[in-house]
Amino acid sequence: MKIENESKSYDKCILKNISLEIDKGIYRVEGENGSGKSPLLQLLAGLETFDSGLKNCVSKDVLYLDTNQLGVVPFTIEENLQLLCDSFQIHLSFEDKEQINTFFDNKIGDNYMTASTGTKFKLGLSLIFAKNWDYIFIDETLSTVDARSIDMIAKRLISMKESSTIIYVSHNLLNQELISKSQRILIEEGRVYEISNK
Repeated sequence: MKIENESKSYDKCILKNISLEIDKGIYRVEGENGSGKSPLLQLLAGLETFDSGLKNCVSKDVLYLDTNQLGVVPFTIEENLQLLCDSFQIHLSFEDKEQINTFFDNKIGDNYMTASTGTKFKLGLSLIFAKNWDYIFIDETLSTVDARSIDMIAKRLISMKESSTIIYVSHNLLNQELISKSQRILIEEGRVYEISNK
């Protein structure tokens, strides 16, 4: 993924002359509130278009997760997962189903409506286990789930880092192994200042 001197404006300029070259691996985006982290992820995921008209990742397998819940209230967690898999044309193997069931603490048959907030957010995150994505973008979704679930996600993401590009924002991530395997993209006032292994 390569971006050269791209900007994004809404009512004002949010991202200014962004240049990035991102290979396969894991990247965490850091910056103050309002620095442009979420717009950057949306642009890289192809959900928004740069001012120049460039749109990223158009023909790739992309998973984008944020703090919007993906479930439909009248169904169970498992039925919701099947709806999501159908929309992405994913066929879950027996092993995939077992891993996802473990991720949900063997409560995949529970009603989505009565599930906890963290469990509802795990619905989208469970798609990480469902296939090998080209790109995964996670915008603060990791901040909504318990430490055990984050450990499972971290292990899965680390196993994918040679074949996928994973970019995440999380203000309170506690999994040190994932942090240590991540390169840092630092944003300040709409500008990317460094990509490093810090």
